[in-house]
Amino acid sequence: MLRRTFGFIRRTTPPGAGLGGAFGLALFVWDLVQNAGFSVMGVENDTLTQAVMGQFLGLIVGMQGAVLACMTGLGALAGALVRLALGDVRHARRWTLAALVVAHASWLAGAIVHAPQLFTESLYDRGGWRASLQVFLTEHLSPWAARAPAVAIGVAVLAALAWRGWRRSRKVTAATGGALAAALALTAGAHPGPPVPGGRPNVLILAVDSLRADQVPDEILAPNLARLAARGTRVERAYTAIPRTFPSWVSLLTGRWPSTNNLRTMFPRAEQRARRFDALPERLAALGYETAVVSDFAGDIFTRIELGFQRVRAPIFRFSGLVEQRSLEVHPHFLPYVTGTWGRRLFPIVDEFAQLADARIVTDRAIETVDEMAATGRPWLLAVFYGNAHFPYAAQWPHYRKFTDPAYRGPYRYHRPPDVTGGAEETAADRAQIEGLFRGAIHEVDEGAGRLLAHLAETGLDRETIVVLVADHGENLGEHDHGVGHGEHLRGEAALRVPLLFAGPGLPEGVLRAGVARTVDMTPTVLGLLGVEKPPMDGADLGPWLRGEAPSPVPYAYVETGIWFSDQGEDFYQKLRLPYPSVLSLGEIDHAHGDEVVLRREWAQLINVAKHRALIEDHWKLIYMPLADGVRFELFDVREPGGPDRSAERPDVVARLREKLYAHAELHENAHVRGGYVLPGPLTPSPWGEPLVPRLGSAQNQP
Repeated sequence: MLRRTFGFIRRTTPPGAGLGGAFGLALFVWDLVQNAGFSVMGVENDTLTQAVMGQFLGLIVGMQGAVLACMTGLGALAGALVRLALGDVRHARRWTLAALVVAHASWLAGAIVHAPQLFTESLYDRGGWRASLQVFLTEHLSPWAARAPAVAIGVAVLAALAWRGWRRSRKVTAATGGALAAALALTAGAHPGPPVPGGRPNVLILAVDSLRADQVPDEILAPNLARLAARGTRVERAYTAIPRTFPSWVSLLTGRWPSTNNLRTMFPRAEQRARRFDALPERLAALGYETAVVSDFAGDIFTRIELGFQRVRAPIFRFSGLVEQRSLEVHPHFLPYVTGTWGRRLFPIVDEFAQLADARIVTDRAIETVDEMAATGRPWLLAVFYGNAHFPYAAQWPHYRKFTDPAYRGPYRYHRPPDVTGGAEETAADRAQIEGLFRGAIHEVDEGAGRLLAHLAETGLDRETIVVLVADHGENLGEHDHGVGHGEHLRGEAALRVPLLFAGPGLPEGVLRAGVARTVDMTPTVLGLLGVEKPPMDGADLGPWLRGEAPSPVPYAYVETGIWFSDQGEDFYQKLRLPYPSVLSLGEIDHAHGDEVVLRREWAQLINVAKHRALIEDHWKLIYMPLADGVRFELFDVREPGGPDRSAERPDVVARLREKLYAHAELHENAHVRGGYVLPGPLTPSPWGEPLVPRLGSAQNQP
C-alpha cells in the first residue's frame, strides 16, 4: 500500500518537485534540531518555557505546521521550475539539487547581510566558523551582491521556461506579453498625485522611539531632520512625562500626565484602557480629519488602546505573538522568505520582530497612507513612529556599518538585546559599539523620514502641513554610569530629554526657544496651531511662545520612572528603590483580552508608590527616591553633565523644589504625603498582606 502511494505521488508530481520538497523538509528538520527552545531576544527561562509549552502547545504545533508547509511547498515549486527549465539535460536531478542549494544559500546570505540581527543566535553567537562567516558576509558584501547567484539562477530558469513556451506557442506567448505590457501601462498611470486639501492644515507627527534631544539637529547623523529643524521652531529642553513608550504616547496625545490618564506602565489592564481619552486623533476626527498611525514593533501599543485613529497600521502585541515569533526565529533558513512584503502578509507577526525594524517599510506604508487620506480631499493627521533606535538598536544594511568599528568582536556586534538580568558588564569597546549601532539606527530613520518629507514636497502637501518632530523618550548609552536604556532612573538628561520641533504654516523658521517644555504640551500646542478649542489638559499651548508673542507658559517639568523589569543587578537604582519582584512575577496573561500581558492588580499601588519622581525648574532637577527606610532626595544642575549631587550644598533649592514636587503629586496623582512618602490613591494592603505605609516606615531622610 505504501509503495503504491509513493508510486502515485511520483507519477503525478512534476519532475523536480519531490526533490525540492525534500530539500525544504531537510532544512526544516535541521533548524529544529539546532535551534529548538523558547526564548525572547535570545534569553531563555526554563520556567517560562514550561509554561509556554503547557498553554500554547496547539499554537506551536500549528505554526510549525505552517512553516513546514511553506518550506516544502517553496522547495517543491522551485525544484519543479528548475527541473522543467533543464529539460532533458544529463544528470538533471543533480543539477536541480545544485541549483536549489546555491540559490538558497545565496538568498540566505543576502538576508544575513541585510538584517544580521535575525541570524546572530544561529551564527555569530555560536562562535567559530559560523561567526567568521557572518562577519565576512556583513563586512564584504551588499545584500544584492550576496544574492547575485540566486538572481542569476532565477533569471536563467525564467529565460529557459520562456524560450520553451515561445517555441511551443508563439501566439499565446505574444498575447500574454502584450496583455502584461498593457497592464503595466495602466498601472503606471493609475496613481495621480493627491490633491492639496484646503481649510485647516494637515498634521504630521514624526516620532522616533528613543531619539535623544542632542541628536537634532546633527547634519552628519540626521541631515534630513537637520533640514527640518532649519525650517521650524525647536524647544531647547523638552522633557518626557515618563520614559516608557505606552504611557508616554498616551500623554503625548492627550496632553495629560500619566497619573491623570491612570496609565503609568507598559502593561495596563483592559479596564484602564477601555475608556474615552479624548485624544488628539479623536478630537480631530470629530472635526472631519482623516486620522492614521503607522509604525513597526514599537507602535504595537496603538492596537491595544483606542485613541481615535481611524487607520492603524501597526502590529498587535500579545503573549501568543511571542510564541509565533519564536516559531519563526528557530528557522533561520526560512526567515529570508518571510521578511519581505508578501512574507509579512502571510505571517503578520514578522512586523513585531524588534530585530527587523525597517524604516524603509514604515516609510513606504506612511507614503501610501498619506496618498490615501489626501485623495479624500479632507485634512488629515498622520503619526509615523519609527522603532529602529529602541532596543536592540537593529539598523538594517548599510546603516549598521556606518558608525561601528569593523574590528569589534564583542557580544554587541550587530545589536544590543535587553539585559533582563541587570548584571551585564560592558567595556568601553562595548559601549562604543552600542552607541555606533544606535547612531546607525537613527541614520536609517533619518533616511526614511527624509523620503516621507520629500513626498510631501513633491505633492505640494508640505505647504499646508504642520510637522511635529518628537520622541516618546530618550536613551542612556552608558554615559556617566547611567547604564544603557530608559525608564529605570531619572539621573542625567539623555533618557528624559526629547526633541520637540514644530514646522509649518505660521511658525518661525530656524528658531530655538530657550526654556523648558514637556511632551504633555504637544497636543494643546497642535490644537492651538489649528485654531481648535482644547479640552481641559495638563499641558500648555506653546504656540504664542514659539511665535515669540508671549513668555513660556511652562512653570516646570515633571517626570516619573516606569516599572523595574528586573529585581537583580548592581546598578545604583536597584539599590535605591523599594523592592518588588521582576516583571515575570508582576505580570499575567489576560486570556480574556487577546492573551495580552498585563500587571496583576495587587501590585499596582506598590509600583506607583515605588516610582522615582523628578521636578525640573530652570537648571535644577530634584529627584525623589522612596526607600524602605525613608525618602532620599538628590539635586542636580543640568548644566553639569554627569555632575555631582548638589543637595547638601543647596538645601534651600531642595526645600523649594520638594514642596513643588509634593504639590504636583497631590494635585495630579490624587496623592497625599505621609512621612515624606508620596502615596497615590486610597491606601490598600500591600501584596504581602499588610498595610503599605507601616512597611515603608515613617522616617524621612533629608540630604
